Amino acid sequence: MSYTTAKITIHAEKFNTEKNPRYRIYLDDQIIIERMYWSDHKETEVVENITFKNDDQDHILEVCSVFDDLGTFLIKTVDFVDGDTGQIVKVPCTVNQNTITFSTDRR
Repeated sequence: MSYTTAKITIHAEKFNTEKNPRYRIYLDDQIIIERMYWSDHKETEVVENITFKNDDQDHILEVCSVFDDLGTFLIKTVDFVDGDTGQIVKVPCTVNQNTITFSTDRR
């Protein structure tokens, strides 16, 4: 079975200089990533690469701040990369500030 990687660029903004904010990424309502904001800058971009089997199923990826008073994390862009060729592929998707809805076709 082939696979596709979602390359997600997340805009991160830190509100509090003493405590570091955290974000979580959920796939279909299951937590798959939790990270602490690690930059010394107030704002930065974080890139996450998440690999999926091409299973012909609908999926939802959601990015959430764990502590809203410490910072925000918003999806800026998403590119889908073919796991066999390394080329960017067109995957129909809907992106809003915190959610990506898409389906990977079985190949």
